[in-house]
Amino acid sequence: MGLARDAFRALTLAATAGLAVGGVAGVMNPPSSAPSSSAPPSAAPSSAAGPAPVRVTSVDLLGADRLEVTLRFTNTGRTLARIDAAAVRVTADGVPLRGRTAGAVDLRPGATADRTVAFDAPPAGAGLTLTLPGGGTLPLRL
Repeated sequence: MGLARDAFRALTLAATAGLAVGGVAGVMNPPSSAPSSSAPPSAAPSSAAGPAPVRVTSVDLLGADRLEVTLRFTNTGRTLARIDAAAVRVTADGVPLRGRTAGAVDLRPGATADRTVAFDAPPAGAGLTLTLPGGGTLPLRL
């Protein structure tokens, strides 16, 4: 039990630090609506109801038809977190791509869920940016 707790603590610390994972994946903790401070994100006190940490697990361009982004959300808060697929957006060189995914996922405290969201295919060579429900952004690479 102690080993699992230490592993979870290490994973949470890595997610908070925003370490890159692989060539196309990244880890991020979107900013909260609280006023910003000069303290690093890992030193900030955790809130009871904040945005869930997010990890991009894959980015797939399926021909000229669509772009799929798979995200892993983890609820580190103490209340139920609702992740709405429509609130996840991707822009290609600043132009929003039309989303093709609807629905929401409810995460109980401590739960993790993978969610794949689909968008229209971006133009070739466009710079992609993922915007999360809490307002955080992350560049995507194909």
